[in-house]
Amino acid sequence: MGGWGWVRIRRGNSWRHTITEQRKRVVLQIQKTPSLKGNLNNTDWWSGVWADTLDIATRETGFLYERFPEACPWDYNQITNTDFWPD
Repeated sequence: MGGWGWVRIRRGNSWRHTITEQRKRVVLQIQKTPSLKGNLNNTDWWSGVWADTLDIATRETGFLYERFPEACPWDYNQITNTDFWPD
């Protein structure tokens, strides 16, 4: 299945719970460590975070790296927006 269509197939309560929990953790970390805000506009920092994310995602899904985008397709506001759910 090309593109992100496979994401819709994998969705369920566990998927939503994981995203909701991780969003809370991101916001909490920014609150606890305000100096992290400076990294939100740093493309090198985002590249490192995305690389770590891909390592986790490939282990948890069994998908190859090529199945995921090379860079994070969402910005910080989307990542932390509780009403945003990727297609």
